[in-house]
Amino acid sequence: MKSRSSSALSAKVKRYKAWAAVRNDTGFRSQFEADVSRSLPDDAARYEAGRIPYTVTTTRHYTPDWLLPRQAIVLEAKGRFTLEDRNKMLMVKAQYPKLDIRLIFQRLSQKVTKTMHGFPCCKGPAVPDAWLKHKPTAAGKKAFAALFPQVA
Repeated sequence: MKSRSSSALSAKVKRYKAWAAVRNDTGFRSQFEADVSRSLPDDAARYEAGRIPYTVTTTRHYTPDWLLPRQAIVLEAKGRFTLEDRNKMLMVKAQYPKLDIRLIFQRLSQKVTKTMHGFPCCKGPAVPDAWLKHKPTAAGKKAFAALFPQVA
């Protein structure tokens, strides 16, 4: 006897196979698109011949690994610094340019010395003493306090 999740998976597999067969047989994403194409006069339209860029505005939240309130520093520990991670951090930095964000890497390549993509960085797990003794600027304190009033 099949479990519910097994039968649900089986149904998904069947739908995917049906979709893949239509895509392989016709070149269209659905049978409906194939039917619409057949209804058009020959050479009257080109299927998926261009792309239209559009902007999506959405709000996401970044949760830093550690906050150093006395130094007004945000610490982020990274085992891997994926493209998605890098883009997220660059967006946060672009929106909060006065915020002091620093990266601690599990592994650090020979190419990287003290900064990566504009972020101060180091090889962990130890946090450099200089970071712990850092005296924040007034602008840095203000940016930190605005985002983290509960710890500032």
